[in-house]
Amino acid sequence: MDHAALIADAVKKIFVPWADRSSLLTRTRHVPANAKLPANEIRAANVSGAFKVIGPIGRIGPILLVDDIFTTGATAIEAAKTLISAGASQVYLFTLATGE
Repeated sequence: MDHAALIADAVKKIFVPWADRSSLLTRTRHVPANAKLPANEIRAANVSGAFKVIGPIGRIGPILLVDDIFTTGATAIEAAKTLISAGASQVYLFTLATGE
């Protein structure tokens, strides 16, 4: 079950029903959950290159990135870098919980 997708659906319906770009970002490979890994450096390496933008997005923004839990920020940072590299002008983060 993709918890972040469930949260994104709820956020989209309540706050931004006009902006459905939920299929904009995808994982390029399966990675172990960062919450189960030690040290920020290991978590950053774990998600490095783990995302790609689906199709050209051109110059768009801002984008609201939704993640289920924020621990060190490694996943959110990597996803935001990927979106900005593809043309997003700004990336904001919404999380439901923090860990550790």
